[in-house]
Amino acid sequence: MSKNEANHTESRKEDWGTPQDMFDKLDSVFDFKVDLCASKDNTKTQLYISEEIDIMSLDAGFSVDAFIGARDYLWVNPPYKTRGGTGNYVARAVELAGSRGLVCLIPASVGSKWWLENVWANFEAFIFPRRFNFEGAEGSGAMFDCAICIKWAKVGAYAQTSHITQKLRQLRDLELGVIAERHSW
Repeated sequence: MSKNEANHTESRKEDWGTPQDMFDKLDSVFDFKVDLCASKDNTKTQLYISEEIDIMSLDAGFSVDAFIGARDYLWVNPPYKTRGGTGNYVARAVELAGSRGLVCLIPASVGSKWWLENVWANFEAFIFPRRFNFEGAEGSGAMFDCAICIKWAKVGAYAQTSHITQKLRQLRDLELGVIAERHSW
C-alpha cells in the first residue's frame, strides 16, 4: 500500500491528534487553558473536556468560568465527522468560549454551509498551513487542507486593536502558514 493510500484510510478517523510542534507554537502565543475536545491520550492542556463528557452533551448552563479567566484562550481540534459534523462542534465551542478567545484546528471546507455559518460568522483570523501529519497518522500528510481559525478574546475596546496586532505579529514570526484576516473591530 502506498503512503497516500495508507493516509487516505487514516483520514476516516475522527480523533486526529494535533501535531505537538504546531500546538507548542500556537500555545506560545495564546497560552491555552482548556482543550475542549480531547481524550486523556491526546489532550494538549492540563484542563480538558474529554470525549466521555463531550462538549455537545454538556448541560446548557455549563460554563468554563470556574476554570479560566475572561481573557484566556481555549483550544479545540474537534472530531471531524460525528454528531452533526465539525460545524456543530465549532458552534458549541464558540458558545462555550463566550467573550474568551478560541482557536480551532479544522478542515478548511471554506465553501461548505457549516463553514459559512459557524466559522466565517465567528472567526477573524485564519492560518492555512501546508499539509501536515496529524499525530498517529501515517503517510506524507493529511489528504485534506486544514485551517487554524482564531476568534479573538474581547479585551476592552481600547486594548483590542493592540491585543490583536501583537498576536498577529507573534503568529507571523512562527511561520505556520498563510495568514488571512478580516476585521470587525
